[in-house]
Amino acid sequence: MNQFPKVTYRVTDVSATGQPLAPEETLPKWRNALGFLVRDHLDITVREWKNVDKDEITRMWNRLLMRFVLPQGSENLIKEHTLKQWVIMFRNYKSYFLGKERVGPNTEV
Repeated sequence: MNQFPKVTYRVTDVSATGQPLAPEETLPKWRNALGFLVRDHLDITVREWKNVDKDEITRMWNRLLMRFVLPQGSENLIKEHTLKQWVIMFRNYKSYFLGKERVGPNTEV
């Protein structure tokens, strides 16, 4: 399982859609941190992303900013992109976890 970074990383370049692009060594740390925060902070019993506690999303974002320095003026764009990624990760995590719960000893996967 991925862990949250223990050191701070700097994002130096961002796409027009808000996806961090550089430096390359920071990108896997960014992606791992996003996944970690979804697994660590969100309750998988929540049925849909729209029902996730907004305060929890804010706490996740603030925790992310503790370990990643973003280019000046890009925070809102990156946040928008990050929220979209979290929706996908949340859905995938729920599917994976709940799928494992449904699979029994006599069930083919």
